[in-house]
Amino acid sequence: MLTAVSPIKILVADDHAAVRLGISRLLTDQHDMRVVAEATSATEAVRMSGGVDVAVVDYHLGDRNGLWVTRRLRELDPAPAVLVFSAFADDALTVAAIVAGAEGVLGKTAVGDEVCRAVRLLARGRTHLPRVADSVVQAMGSRLGPRDRAVFGMLVHGLADHEAAERLGTTTFQIESARSSILSVLAPSATRARDALPSS
Repeated sequence: MLTAVSPIKILVADDHAAVRLGISRLLTDQHDMRVVAEATSATEAVRMSGGVDVAVVDYHLGDRNGLWVTRRLRELDPAPAVLVFSAFADDALTVAAIVAGAEGVLGKTAVGDEVCRAVRLLARGRTHLPRVADSVVQAMGSRLGPRDRAVFGMLVHGLADHEAAERLGTTTFQIESARSSILSVLAPSATRARDALPSS
């Protein structure tokens, strides 16, 4: 748990050097933040994430995407909070990021104060998620089979895996499997099936 004197330890993952440097400088300039790792790829981000409080992760990372990173970071104990930071932060990405387990989504058009505020919220165990229109959620859910649609609805509304499993009479392993299936359909990427799956 963070104390009043403990800086928020942050990982910044972006494959564009100028963007990565800009975010890192912005966050490092804050009295309560410290960028402890910078990654240029998804696999590097996962490898460098130990001991991090918040991971600021671009969606497009070359080798894989930010949803894949999010899912891998969820496996850590303790797991850092994930802020997906993308130039393509629309409703579809927000929904997919929620399913993947991200606590925040923010567009790269956001000003510095917004980025810092989002990081602070995530470090305190809160979320920073744009409101998504019900019509978008319904349209995305309609692309799924009945079983995945039920899991999708619960994840989008913030239920933890164990809560979803209890309501559906299944296991958390099966919920996690459904998460992979959902993201393979809904992840907004030309290579979404490859990028969304939590393979090594």
